[in-house]
Amino acid sequence: MRLYNLGKVPWDESQLIYHALAALGREALSLVSPATAYVCIGFHQDAEQEVDLNYCSANRIPVFRRDLGGGAVYLDGDQLFYQLILRKDNPEVPRRKEAFYEKFLQPVINVYRKIGIPAEYKPINDLIAGGRKISGTGAAEMGDCIVFVGNLIVDFNYEMMSRVLKVPDEKFRDKVHQTLRDNLSTI
Repeated sequence: MRLYNLGKVPWDESQLIYHALAALGREALSLVSPATAYVCIGFHQDAEQEVDLNYCSANRIPVFRRDLGGGAVYLDGDQLFYQLILRKDNPEVPRRKEAFYEKFLQPVINVYRKIGIPAEYKPINDLIAGGRKISGTGAAEMGDCIVFVGNLIVDFNYEMMSRVLKVPDEKFRDKVHQTLRDNLSTI
C-alpha cells in the first residue's frame, strides 16, 4: 500500500485523488488538505435542495458531488482529510459495516488521544469527544475498491457552513448555525 502525504492541493484534487485511486484499483492512504474552500455534496443529494447555489456562485465557492453518500459539507484548508482505498477482496476488510468503521476509525481515535482529545467511537460512523462530533467519515464501494474517507477538523467555519446550506429563512439559518456550534467540535 502506498502512502501519499500531499499537503495542500487544489480543492478539486482533494476529492479526485481517492476517486482516481479507486478507479485504478490501487490501495493507498492519502493525506490531503484543500488549498481553498468548497462545498461537497453526497452522491444521492439534490444540490438545488441542499445547497444555496446562488450564494455559492456569487461567492465563487465551488460545489462538488462525491461518489460517497452523506450530507452537504463545507470543506476548507482547516481540515486534514484521510482517504483509505482498499480492494474489496483485501482480507483485512471486515464485511459488516459497523465492524469496518470500528476497525478503521481506531487509528484516528488513537491520533486524537495522542494529542489529548478523548475521542470515542459512536456507531455507526462517528467520532465524538465530550458528546460532540469531531470527525466526519464516510465509505463507499467504488469499482473494485472500498473507499473510506474522513477528516481531522483543526478549525471549522460554522458561519460559512450555515450560509452555504439552503434553508427556508434566516431564522432557520441561525438555528442551523447554533446547532452546528452545539454539536460539532474541532481540535
